[in-house]
Amino acid sequence: MLIAEAVARRGVVSKQGLADVMAEDLAITVPSGRLRLVRRMANVASVLGSVNKLDGHNGWEAGEEKPIADGRWQEWTMNSLRQRATVLVGEADDPAETLASELFNGHPTKLAKYVAALAVEEAHRARSVAG
Repeated sequence: MLIAEAVARRGVVSKQGLADVMAEDLAITVPSGRLRLVRRMANVASVLGSVNKLDGHNGWEAGEEKPIADGRWQEWTMNSLRQRATVLVGEADDPAETLASELFNGHPTKLAKYVAALAVEEAHRARSVAG
């Protein structure tokens, strides 16, 4: 929803400029390792109709539909996903699959699986640094 609102305010946002728009409009710094994730979220917004992909898939413009939150994500944030992943790393046989299932109530999308795997990867990295 936030990405779609930022695109609507700007009119057009390039693929390369999406991180700058996030920083300027939303005060969210997007680390380089998360650019793919943010771009995939923009693509989800295009499926929902709140943004349209530009020809050549080099950016997005405002869509016809009003931006709405994708309720499937519930109240999860990357920080809360990472915290949950830290617990699951020690408990679950497949922490990424378990987290993705929890994230999307048993029916995770490719993006949800990607986000869950990223959270688990970061939890593993944090454990190895701390341990």
